[in-house]
Amino acid sequence: MNDNDNKEWKPKVGERVIAENRGYKGGKREGVVVRIEPHTVLIEFNDGWMGGHDGYAANTGTKNRWWHLGSELSPVWTPKGGERVRLVKDGTSTTGAVGKLATVAAWRDGDFCKGGEYLLDIDPPVDYKTVAVASNFTRATIDCFEPAPLQIVAGRYYKTRDGRKVGPMTKWSDTEHPWEPVGGCKEFNEAGDLWRDDGTSDYSPDIIAEWPADEPVAVAAPTAKFKVGDVVIADGDPRDKGVITIARDGMYAVKWASPPNTGNRVLWEDYELVLAPAAAPTAIVCLIENGQPLPASRPYIHATAGAARREAERLADNHKGQAFGVYVLQGEPAVVAKPEYKHEWQRLAAEGQKVAAVQALRAVADISLVAGKRAVEDWQRLNIAA
Repeated sequence: MNDNDNKEWKPKVGERVIAENRGYKGGKREGVVVRIEPHTVLIEFNDGWMGGHDGYAANTGTKNRWWHLGSELSPVWTPKGGERVRLVKDGTSTTGAVGKLATVAAWRDGDFCKGGEYLLDIDPPVDYKTVAVASNFTRATIDCFEPAPLQIVAGRYYKTRDGRKVGPMTKWSDTEHPWEPVGGCKEFNEAGDLWRDDGTSDYSPDIIAEWPADEPVAVAAPTAKFKVGDVVIADGDPRDKGVITIARDGMYAVKWASPPNTGNRVLWEDYELVLAPAAAPTAIVCLIENGQPLPASRPYIHATAGAARREAERLADNHKGQAFGVYVLQGEPAVVAKPEYKHEWQRLAAEGQKVAAVQALRAVADISLVAGKRAVEDWQRLNIAA
């Protein structure tokens, strides 16, 4: 795995690519892109292609072939400075180093490839033959090495194929996917970040490299409809509620109180979930004296009768000899619409601000102070209930 292995990659004319035939007879060939169509590219291969592949267009020549865009087409790997590699053939300076891990190093002028050769810094110990001045280095063409297999190590951070930084990693089990970030969600493995030892995963984008220490983390704008902790219902069914435990890319893991009618699936999408409506306050607690409730001037309204009952029991236990009752709201509370007034002076008069109302009236009407005072008082008497 390497950074070139990116599903968002699109080839360009003149670029060298690898075409992999996973069908009849299989195999890989390297070639150059010579033409691009919306869904296919024309590749000129280094040699003739051996074997056919159902679903692909016929050869246009001995070495040219149309190839569908997709996972079977990838760019030729170009090693980068600092990249970890593994020797598959001995380099110019070494004998017996096949299988050793190494790091792509820079030549003295800063280049990473000179005359088709790379400078590799081989990991110790030096248990091979070498003629290099520095025994840990070898000169090697690209056919001598391959990307080093990734091995997740506890406590380190890694980069996923979609650019996320994950970690520090911890091994939580001996299952097929034993690795997760510290603080991950083991309870919902199908939706959580879980990886194999080599960084591949059936649930999350593959890990492609260890996170460079000096690389900043890109913070993307949030796009999720829901966030972790939101209480939701599924498919509009209000009979059961669940809590969002993982939210990523429009997919959610929900921990349900019990399986909803649609089944206890782990992964849900935006359109399948809605926020559960907030519970309307329904009950108050009152002191009872002589059989009559004495509510506070502004009583606390509890979300449920059960919560109010527990509060009443607590108060009765703390205030021996006194009784407390629970009163539950029945039906929808009556809501009186706030009156609207045509003129500002009428609003002031309705609020009891007589002086301000008189001043506002006189500002729009050419009347005396006495006439304005009489008009405001008459309006209050006729329009405001005693």
